Amino acid sequence: MSRRPIGPPRAGRRSGRDSSGQPRLVDVAARAGVSLATASRALNGLATVDGALRRRVQDAARAVGYRPNAFARGLRTQRTLTLGVVIPSIANPHFTEAVQAAQDAAAAAGYTTIVCNTARDPEAERRDLLVLTSGRVDGLILAPTQTGPAQLMALLADGPPVVLMDRRLEGVPWDWVAVDVATGVREAVAHLASRGRTRIALLAGPEGISTAGDKLAGYRAGLAAQGLEPEAALVVAGDYTDAGGYEATRRLLTRSPRPDAVIASNNLSAIGMTRAVLEAGLRIPEDVALVGFDNTPWTTLVRPALTLVAQPVAALGTTAARLLLDRLERPAGGLPGAPRHVLLAPTLVVRQST
Repeated sequence: MSRRPIGPPRAGRRSGRDSSGQPRLVDVAARAGVSLATASRALNGLATVDGALRRRVQDAARAVGYRPNAFARGLRTQRTLTLGVVIPSIANPHFTEAVQAAQDAAAAAGYTTIVCNTARDPEAERRDLLVLTSGRVDGLILAPTQTGPAQLMALLADGPPVVLMDRRLEGVPWDWVAVDVATGVREAVAHLASRGRTRIALLAGPEGISTAGDKLAGYRAGLAAQGLEPEAALVVAGDYTDAGGYEATRRLLTRSPRPDAVIASNNLSAIGMTRAVLEAGLRIPEDVALVGFDNTPWTTLVRPALTLVAQPVAALGTTAARLLLDRLERPAGGLPGAPRHVLLAPTLVVRQST
């Protein structure tokens, strides 16, 4: 009477299920026709596996019904394959679009994202960053609310890699991606001047935020290039909100003489700006020409349609994710050398409001 040999089965005769009845990584590798190591790298989203091969392994995993054990993988690699994204306002379409693009790029590389909304509250930002950096994420994408880099540096000094998105901070050793908003505002001023506008006002952003400072610098440079004298009364500080844009525009319209053009610093303040001008009974652009920021859907629905500085918001999020993934997927803790800085170009979209 023959007996079955005792010991592990040969590689070619392994069962398609583990002890819990679930498919195993070896079955994915066999189905895709790759080595076990390649299958593991592909499903972990590592950059050493090209896109076509990664898709083949992913298709094989779906075909056999394989689901990776995230807990076991985390113990083995000391990674969570999770990214944290911290933004100042989930209500702002600018950030929601950027976050969606970052999530898509992260998911394509096998990462999950956790999004935190600080509501422009530095204390909420601090709490979110403490939670995310306590072993829960492999890296951070941050659009900071805090204006002091020293506080963030102290908080994140021993944390995972950080990429700043949209808003820059001076003196920090982190990668960042932003939009050249100074050039965008400068081009908006030149456009308005070409239409005969000489009293061009700016709804400025919050003091200490890099985007607000850049837009103010672009505004001043634009006036100088057109030979227009700057007037302190034509710059009103705002807070990047609808209500703030509304109140700032109402104050501007009380000036005598009033401005003949207004530039809003972001999409939410542009909503408030437009509402205030319409409520005042003024004609657009005959009485006041208007320029907004960000090409959100509502800008084509109002009449007249809004001229604006369009930012490549999806590219902002995608680039932030790729910068972070580059740091995470290189051996020995990331890329050597100085932080990388990416400045994206905006586009002036001219419509009927100017």
